Amino acid sequence: LVVVAVPWADVSLDGTPVKAVPLRRLALTPGQHVVRFAHPDYEPVQRTVTVRAGETVNLTVDLPEEGVRIGK
Repeated sequence: LVVVAVPWADVSLDGTPVKAVPLRRLALTPGQHVVRFAHPDYEPVQRTVTVRAGETVNLTVDLPEEGVRIGK
């Protein structure tokens, strides 16, 4: 799984924190996984991806486009 977050986000995979990323490649077991993106200026964004053996899935979240900005 290749994860891209614009501008950046703290990413968790299946409930486990991964790391703050603008871009990160993650090795996953085949099956369904939940990826959560958190940024202090936006509501969290969650996506479910299904990965097949030997497959690379690209997941991009553009928070300014897809996210809900938190009023400050």
